[in-house]
Amino acid sequence: MSKKRLPLLLLSGFLILMSCHTKEEKKYDVASVSDSLNYIHLPEVNYFDKSWKTDNTLMYQVLQEPDNLHPTNGQTLMRLEIMQYAQGRLISTDYKTNKLTAELAEKLPVFNASDSTYSFELRKEPKWDNGDALSTDDIIFTLKVYKCVLTQNDFFKPYLDNFNDIILIPEHPLEFKLKVNKPYIQDVAVWGDISILQRKFHDPENLLGQFSISDVADKNFSGKQNQKVVDWFKNFNTGDTGFDLKKLNGIGPYLPTEWEHGQYLVLEKKKNHWTDNSSLESEKSYPQKIIFKVSADPNVNLLEFKKQNFDASTTLSVKTLAALQQDSMFNRNYYSKFTGTFNYSFAAFNMKPDGEKHKPLFNDINVRKALAMLVPYQQINDVIYKGQGIRQAGPVCSYKYNYNEKLKPTEYNFEKAVELLHSSGWTDSNNDGILDKTIQQKTVDFKFDLHIYAGITDWQDLALLYSSALKKAGIIMNIVPLDVPTFIEKARSHDFDMLMSVWTTSVAPEDFTQLWHSSSWTDNGDNYSGFGNAASDALIDSIRYTIDDDKRNEMDKRFQRMVADEQPYIFLFNSLRRVAVHKRFGHVNMYFEKPGLLLNTLKLRNAANYVSTTP
Repeated sequence: MSKKRLPLLLLSGFLILMSCHTKEEKKYDVASVSDSLNYIHLPEVNYFDKSWKTDNTLMYQVLQEPDNLHPTNGQTLMRLEIMQYAQGRLISTDYKTNKLTAELAEKLPVFNASDSTYSFELRKEPKWDNGDALSTDDIIFTLKVYKCVLTQNDFFKPYLDNFNDIILIPEHPLEFKLKVNKPYIQDVAVWGDISILQRKFHDPENLLGQFSISDVADKNFSGKQNQKVVDWFKNFNTGDTGFDLKKLNGIGPYLPTEWEHGQYLVLEKKKNHWTDNSSLESEKSYPQKIIFKVSADPNVNLLEFKKQNFDASTTLSVKTLAALQQDSMFNRNYYSKFTGTFNYSFAAFNMKPDGEKHKPLFNDINVRKALAMLVPYQQINDVIYKGQGIRQAGPVCSYKYNYNEKLKPTEYNFEKAVELLHSSGWTDSNNDGILDKTIQQKTVDFKFDLHIYAGITDWQDLALLYSSALKKAGIIMNIVPLDVPTFIEKARSHDFDMLMSVWTTSVAPEDFTQLWHSSSWTDNGDNYSGFGNAASDALIDSIRYTIDDDKRNEMDKRFQRMVADEQPYIFLFNSLRRVAVHKRFGHVNMYFEKPGLLLNTLKLRNAANYVSTTP
């Protein structure tokens, strides 16, 4: 989660790519500045091997299944990627230019300063599965559900606070105006993360029709005026809405038809979908089926790609893809590259523990800085990322236009870390090899749990290297792998000591509310650490509504310094995307913006057009 994290923003901007090796040093295929600044187009090879399958089913390797497929309440990147094919949004991204484009809207909205509104117009073509046309009724219903206090999507609501109302234009039934408080940097882009809901499908009795958008968004709204409304939201928020395939409805070209939890999820192309006659390449849907196959074991993935059982991936481990790129048969069968992203990994401290279940270990800034200095960054880079890792220094990816270049990544420094720990009262008073300290008249050993995502080898290996380094300093860290829903629930309820994760971001302007505003800690949002005070909150609020790029970028950099100085996170690495696509598919573009591949645009090649060959 999405700058908005999980969910993620789709916004215009520019991209800066990394060049990780010179030509002489290059050990395997890494995208560099010699490639397109926005994407890499890979021309089709001039052969079709006899061993290649000819069925139009795309087997896509993923590390984890989505937390759910709920239209409003999910958070994981995997969910968003699947929703991209099953749902529809007013606004999308042109991945070849990294600029906003219209999707269900006819064109990008225009802001009217005179009445603080954005003018939208819906396309005529979009149709729901029952044949009904997309309508402004659906847009109003969608915004009501997303903004309603009874909808369990609190992490997302801050991005909609600026929206006041939707004004219809009777003489133009496909047009509407979105009333806002004042121009906000993500007024348009946020619609790229809003799945449009069909009102007749979800609310056939039009129960929400009796309330205005401001009614349902009011913190005192309970729906108790109508018990049916209370029951509707209770049912809408249940797991069935996100897991029961019969309750899933979307205007996108693919339909989830099978979900074997923990193993795979199948999307099937809808027949006679409204996009079938579209002239837009991004709306083409070539694969008849897309199977999201969960496979996290790097050894299994190595073998499965060698056997050509997977058609594509963006999440292979660095070690696995590096090994595959040394195999001539893999290179004959697959396109592959390491590409840059706007994602970064981190370890978050619980700076405001309850004092009982979670001891006050990290409320001391010197302790947080010491633990950052004990991370064996170079060893992690060499062992896990094969020298490709790019260090992170703060809460903005170092490849973004607004990055504070004056920030420097923390480096490993054992002696300085020990000095800081001792100055904070952590010593080995009983000579048992573990640091301890008297807290509230009790001797407390420096032991804590680190939460990580279960089943991801890179995370496990990184945690083990860190645990070993901490042990040398007299600190015991227990590694606790958790499934995604449990991890997120514990993170948002502050039920952890330290956690390790990654934020997936885009080229979007930064709205720091979701991750760093103190209200996002109080309301169990995504401010996991508890960072923030009146000064940082005021700066975040100013950034949100500063449209002038130069002024906002200066404030962005000041905020980044505030976060870095406070050390609520250990900022680790920018993430590499590891992309592989089977050459039996054409139309292959590797994008540097998330998700890296548009699976719907991969087109099965016709074997009859080529001389069938073997190596």
